[in-house]
Amino acid sequence: MAATSTRSPRPLPTRRGWWLVAAGVLAGLAIFLVFWLGQRGAPQPHPDDAGAPAAAAPVFRPLPVPRAPGPGPASGRAPAEASNAAPAAVDLGGPAGLPPVAGPDPRAAPLPPPEESVVPSFSPPVPIASPGPRYPARALRRGESGEVLLRVHVDARGLPVQIEVASSSGSRELDRAASNAVRRWRFRPATQGGEPVSGVVNVPVTFNSGR
Repeated sequence: MAATSTRSPRPLPTRRGWWLVAAGVLAGLAIFLVFWLGQRGAPQPHPDDAGAPAAAAPVFRPLPVPRAPGPGPASGRAPAEASNAAPAAVDLGGPAGLPPVAGPDPRAAPLPPPEESVVPSFSPPVPIASPGPRYPARALRRGESGEVLLRVHVDARGLPVQIEVASSSGSRELDRAASNAVRRWRFRPATQGGEPVSGVVNVPVTFNSGR
């Protein structure tokens, strides 16, 4: 008769064991979610950037300080030739620390003196034909006499174009007779620099009745 083997039943986990298993599963799931979310939020490298070197930071260099003009090793000019292009510096004894004032080059040619303005000479009109006035009969009967001073405007042709009484004789008859006489006069016109121009001349006319 064959021998029969008897197996003992496996012990089932208790309720506490089931709680421990569930807690471990939840803890593992929480760790996985935290890791997965961290990997998703991180920036992914671009395919084109793979293997590209990082850009170097820009480097700023100060501008070179400009050099004072003058002969140098690279100019190729002799010191004597270079000195001709710059004016000589003259120390005027100013405050300390101020640069000397650049004065004129003593080797430069002197400037010509300024031209003096020449005013052409002027000559007033001169009577060349002066017939005497007619003595008014009424003034002569009254014994009127005196001197009339006339201001005569003469044009460039020597003709009187305007006659004004600058000083009256006291008689309208004598003043009118003097103006009529001078209106027939002829003058040598005024000249300016040798050219005939218009001018003004004062002409006295005297009337004497003899009384």
